[in-house]
Amino acid sequence: MLALVLPSQLVSVGNGNPRAPLQQPADDEQIEAAPTKYKGLKDAGLDRPLVFPDWDAPTAADRSLVYDKGTLVVHELRKLMGEERFWKGFARYTRTHWGQSVETADFQRAMEASSGMDLSAFFRRWVYLQD
Repeated sequence: MLALVLPSQLVSVGNGNPRAPLQQPADDEQIEAAPTKYKGLKDAGLDRPLVFPDWDAPTAADRSLVYDKGTLVVHELRKLMGEERFWKGFARYTRTHWGQSVETADFQRAMEASSGMDLSAFFRRWVYLQD
């Protein structure tokens, strides 16, 4: 199972150093464009869960979905959690799993543990498409 890809345009982890401070989003244009791009994919019938069982030969639509929907999902999660809890959770996630292989569940657990929120409904809806 492939983990949820956290779009690089959304955040920058202190120059690759997991102990450095997290930097806020660097490219608001890409974040603002994500809903429109995702809607286009969804309207074309190309929406699917962000957890891919295989990633051997991704199509252009697959790559667009991962980055555009991924950007939208993480941004929506940030809005749901609030800035402080989101960045606290993101710091926990990156520091705990730096240099390791991860799965989406690792990200969800880190965000839940640092915020005290149950994010299972959010992940079912946005990541796994299990509404």
